[in-house]
Amino acid sequence: MPRQIHSPARLLVTAILLALSHADFARAEARISGEPDAVLIEARDAPVDEVMVALSTTFGLQYRSPASLSRRVTGTYEGSLQRVVARLLDGYDFVMRTDSGSVEVWVYGSVKPGEFVLAPKPVEMAKPPPAIKTRHEARRKRHAL
Repeated sequence: MPRQIHSPARLLVTAILLALSHADFARAEARISGEPDAVLIEARDAPVDEVMVALSTTFGLQYRSPASLSRRVTGTYEGSLQRVVARLLDGYDFVMRTDSGSVEVWVYGSVKPGEFVLAPKPVEMAKPPPAIKTRHEARRKRHAL
């Protein structure tokens, strides 16, 4: 005689099987498509490092990073390769170089909360020499008469 599974056990087995079948959907991933001028990335809980590797494979992007790019991203990123990379690396210190269609990125680290980056000193506008000032004043006086 076959053994019968009691209701609570049947419910538990069903829940486990259901969880296992949906486990594939819960893993991190990044899908990349398009051309360098129009990139589309759909990321779901993917580490930035994995997305950068995928961009390297797909578009020949070169990047170096002594820092860990373990921050996870979720969302849709659209635009040129340069723009998408800049959005992905938001919060990291990086330099990007583009030359004849190639893109190179150096990531130096992440900006920690509370840190700030010094803005460049504002450039002061040069004052016109006194001779020019007096010429303009003389012209104004002539037109005022």
